[in-house]
Amino acid sequence: MWMTLMKLDLVSVGLALSLGLIFMVFFEIFRIHSYRGKIPPGPRPLPFVGTIPQFLFSPMEFIRSLSQYGEMTTMYIGRQPAIFLNTIEIVKEAMVQNASSFSGRPPIPLLMWVTEGYGIVMATYGHSWRQQRRFALHSLRNFGLGKKSVEDRVTEESRYLVSEMLKLEGKPFDPQHAIQNAVSNIICSIVFGDRFDYDDKRFAYLLEIVRENIIQSGAFIGQVFNLLPIMKHFPGPHQKIYQNAEELKAFIRDVVKTHRESLDPDSPRDLIDAYLLEMEKQKSNEDSTFHEDNMVMTVSDLFLAGTDTTATTIRWGLIFLTQNPEVQERCHEEIVQVLGYDRLPSMDDRDKLPYTYATVHEIQRCGNIVPSGVFHETTQPTKLRGYDIPKGTVVFANLTAILTSKEHWKHPDTFNPENFLDDNGHFFKPESFLPFSLGPRVCLGETLAKTELFLFLTSLLQRIRFSWPPGKPFDPQHAIQNAVSNIICSIVFGDRFDYDDKRFAYLLEILKENIIQSGSLVGQVFNLLPIIKHFPGPHQKIYQNAVELKAFIRDAVKTHRETLDPDSPRDFIDAYLLEMEKQKTIKDSTFHEDNLVMSVSDLFLAGTDTTATTIRWGLIYLTQNPHVQERCHEEIVQVLGYDRLPSMDGRDKLPYTYATVHEIQHCANIVPSGVFHETTQPTKLRGYDIPKGTEVFTNLTAILTDKEHWKHPDTFNPENFLDENGHFFKPESFLPFSLGPRVCLGESLAKMELFLFITSLLQWIRFSWPPGAKWPDMNGIVSLTRSPEPFDIICHSRGSKK
Repeated sequence: MWMTLMKLDLVSVGLALSLGLIFMVFFEIFRIHSYRGKIPPGPRPLPFVGTIPQFLFSPMEFIRSLSQYGEMTTMYIGRQPAIFLNTIEIVKEAMVQNASSFSGRPPIPLLMWVTEGYGIVMATYGHSWRQQRRFALHSLRNFGLGKKSVEDRVTEESRYLVSEMLKLEGKPFDPQHAIQNAVSNIICSIVFGDRFDYDDKRFAYLLEIVRENIIQSGAFIGQVFNLLPIMKHFPGPHQKIYQNAEELKAFIRDVVKTHRESLDPDSPRDLIDAYLLEMEKQKSNEDSTFHEDNMVMTVSDLFLAGTDTTATTIRWGLIFLTQNPEVQERCHEEIVQVLGYDRLPSMDDRDKLPYTYATVHEIQRCGNIVPSGVFHETTQPTKLRGYDIPKGTVVFANLTAILTSKEHWKHPDTFNPENFLDDNGHFFKPESFLPFSLGPRVCLGETLAKTELFLFLTSLLQRIRFSWPPGKPFDPQHAIQNAVSNIICSIVFGDRFDYDDKRFAYLLEILKENIIQSGSLVGQVFNLLPIIKHFPGPHQKIYQNAVELKAFIRDAVKTHRETLDPDSPRDFIDAYLLEMEKQKTIKDSTFHEDNLVMSVSDLFLAGTDTTATTIRWGLIYLTQNPHVQERCHEEIVQVLGYDRLPSMDGRDKLPYTYATVHEIQHCANIVPSGVFHETTQPTKLRGYDIPKGTEVFTNLTAILTDKEHWKHPDTFNPENFLDENGHFFKPESFLPFSLGPRVCLGESLAKMELFLFITSLLQWIRFSWPPGAKWPDMNGIVSLTRSPEPFDIICHSRGSKK
């Protein structure tokens, strides 16, 4: 009798659970159906998990498919709808004309777990974000335009990068290390006041964990975490993401500690010094947001943004240049004609190197390293194109669609610098070229990235010819990552790092790891289930990497404090330290060490990975399109010769090169859906009511491939950035740095880096693909950014001097 009752009870429980589950599924289906008539159309979501499975199956194909639903598309991140903006026009309307409504940042569980909401990139659209971003921009200007300008830092680092690559002349090698270190050293010199040697093991480790976190955050584990944040309390691969982040933060805190001990209030050396001074200044201000946590995450943001993106772009650039040897050769000839072999490029040379400048842009376009842009969120209920968009809606700019739009690009589907050249061969930037996004959330390091991309690529093309190795591979990622990272390092830390600096290499590695992991399944799962941060798993590595980066920054801040001269700030850290001191009596000041560390981290991240990734895409496009590479080289040599390095002032003289640089950005599309935004209040957009808190993405993929805005939306072709006279022009749909208040903080830097790096590369190096080697999957690795798969190329030295 008792056993019978037990069996009946178990059956009843099982039946009740089954009925309950069926009810929940039907309720979820009904809920989704009730939404669908009120929001933009899109792919049909599955209950509870939304469209994440479709996205994870083939991220790039999924992002490309979104534009078929119209200028606005809805996808579901779990149970939450997110909107993709697929055209440049609607991205501008949202991110610029309605900037205050679309400049929020959704609280992505994985990223909030790692950043705790500090810094700039993940900061809520409000007082703290404004203070930290304003200070970061001010410091980037001060330490990028002071005793040693950003351009000087990039030019100096270009020498290291070219030298590092030529050590393996004629031999296959992986360029990632050199590129990552070069890029990272720029932001390090600004934030930390110093650069790192390329063999610095700790820095190499930091770069590795950063890269790991970037990959993992966008991978499967990241997606699962975002669905089930409770995972943070359990073991698993997601714990690696956290561990990586903690390692990065620990690194930053060590630097901050060192800065504190040597701080001279009259002579701030870098951003950390500046932040420490600002913390002290505002310590009595109750409203101040300047504290150590914000400092650590700001430094982390700068480090991440200033390292991986630019290095990834350069690595893509090497692929494109090797795939298109004629483009590489033309860039080299143009560079040598203008600079010779002895003079390094400068930003003043952009006009004299139109084909090279176009090639740099084409690398960015084809690299498309952030295929859907960085996520935004509506800050209030709003309307967009007749849709009511609630507050808190996640919004993406579909950069993939925008950068391949057949309406805006002459050659949308191929790597062709003509996308950035007019009919007269002059450089022009199409409207749809927006790799740095638009609006208030535009890339913080846009100017830095542009400088790095142009100077690094131009310097490389001046001295080196890249090709695919006939035997063993050579991966340009290290060199590109180092070159790009050194720019932001010089701004933030006040100095660059040698490409062999092991500590710097480690930093770049953990930075790369975090970028990958944050966008991977681990990162997605964490954001869905933030509770998993309390459990072991691969997501913990992201956190550990971030902690290490922050620890590195804190070390730099400490060193800056000890040597700070208030009358002579050296870099971003010095400036921040001074601002901390200035605001130490202000209660609401946001200038404190945590914000300093995270601001430096933001700058480092933003100033490294995006530009390096764009350059790496650029190398692929240039290798795939040798005619573009050759034309860039010819233009560069004609204007610069081999003796003079390119400058930003020479862009107009290098219209095809400048168009190629933009086309690299256009095709690279490294943030395909833009950086996520969040609506800060209920708003309307195109007839849709968008609730407060809606995540919003700029569909940069759709915008950058919009057939209405690009002559060649689906091919790499610098003609997309050239008018009928061959002059460079920028299509409206070119917005790799996003738009609006959240426009990339480093947009100017990134533009400078892309042009100078790519032009320098094409001036001195010819890139080629190894015979018989398999081309990388052009969908790339989609995480927080879209980076190329590891690849090997061959670089061939050009010119009479080596």
